Amino acid sequence: MFSVYRLKFSSGHYYLGSSNNPERRLQKHKSSCLSSKPNNVFMSRCWKKYGEPVMEVLMNFDSEQEMLEYEQVLITKFIEEELNLNINPIAAMPPSSKGKPMSEKHKAKLSAVKKGRIQEAANKARRKPIQVGDIIYVSFKDAANALGVVPSVFGQALKKNYKVKGLEVRRVENAV
Repeated sequence: MFSVYRLKFSSGHYYLGSSNNPERRLQKHKSSCLSSKPNNVFMSRCWKKYGEPVMEVLMNFDSEQEMLEYEQVLITKFIEEELNLNINPIAAMPPSSKGKPMSEKHKAKLSAVKKGRIQEAANKARRKPIQVGDIIYVSFKDAANALGVVPSVFGQALKKNYKVKGLEVRRVENAV
């Protein structure tokens, strides 16, 4: 079932929308409006000032196309009204990638990103070894573990030319 709805605030302000699940959509509006970066700042201000609006289902439809056509008629008719909170003059759902097949390459990339491997590899590529005294360590962490200190100590030692446990600390530019 597809529905066109109106969210009406106690001030008289209203928002027109459509959804195949109005209750879930109301929760998404609430989440957005109460967030630090709302999708619709005008509706967010009303929500914060007047509280949660009343949702009225104006009409139900059997098809998404009919629902969007009716929503468009209403938006076109009321978009210029002062109390209307719609900011988009077009009734359309954003395109969804749900259900569309992905290439194996794209799946692998998403998987790697989710696991942090891409970021980890990039970080490793930027790392330069740390020399403490005569010993070269692969990372701050390795050097810290070997000397029994916190890794951030090496960052401070490098920035301010401090010694750690009496040993000079420096980055190794061309380690072999």
